[in-house]
Amino acid sequence: MPAIMNPLLFQPPFPMQQILGLGVALFLLALISYFHGAKDVGPVKRIFLVLLRTLVLAGAVLVLCRPMTMGPKPEPVEKPVFTVLVDASASMNTKDEGNGSRIKAVATGLQSAQAAFLQDLGERYQVNFYEFSDEVLPSTFEQVISRQTVKGTKTDIASALFGALNASQGRKHAGVLLITDGRDNAGGDVTRVATHLKSLKVPVWTTGVGSLTETKDLYVTARLNQNFSFARQPAAIKVDLSQTGFKNWYAKVNL
Repeated sequence: MPAIMNPLLFQPPFPMQQILGLGVALFLLALISYFHGAKDVGPVKRIFLVLLRTLVLAGAVLVLCRPMTMGPKPEPVEKPVFTVLVDASASMNTKDEGNGSRIKAVATGLQSAQAAFLQDLGERYQVNFYEFSDEVLPSTFEQVISRQTVKGTKTDIASALFGALNASQGRKHAGVLLITDGRDNAGGDVTRVATHLKSLKVPVWTTGVGSLTETKDLYVTARLNQNFSFARQPAAIKVDLSQTGFKNWYAKVNL
């Protein structure tokens, strides 16, 4: 199969017709000067001088025409992005992974798989690490494995997935590894985000941490029915009492 030749283009600083016309005019002057002006020069020498002048003139015309070839622009070779999302909410400080906390168990697990992340995956993908709670923050492998405690106020998985996707727009995504205990999940609709990622053909793998036994916990949410109230003015306060880990349990609440 014949090779495809790159097209030859000319970009002269002056119109091509002027350059060619000047070249032809100088060539005719050279012929006239050598065949009519130099009577004392032998015919062989005159022909040789005409050829030499013609070659120099042709080279000058070629340089002025500025020939060039157009080749395909090399596309930058970029590795697909593989994202690792690590939960940094306060519930990851719960000590139910042996004698250590959940975040320390994550650090230990990642450290034991260091070669897999930095070498095996690193050869094929650009591995990006993020820590998330109420916001998504870029991190590094070294920072994640050095975490002893975390201070996030909530676990917003939906925003974390969206944030990781938007952080590398224009790049091909190989997938997302989500490491979380799933506690205190708040924010967007995770199902909706998962459906969106599926439509983009971005797989999500989840790794759960923490004990299967529910931790016993109580939390109270209270809010006024109006934005403000004056001193000694009657006001209604709505209070929600929620719990996890208690079954068939009744509580008496005193305000």
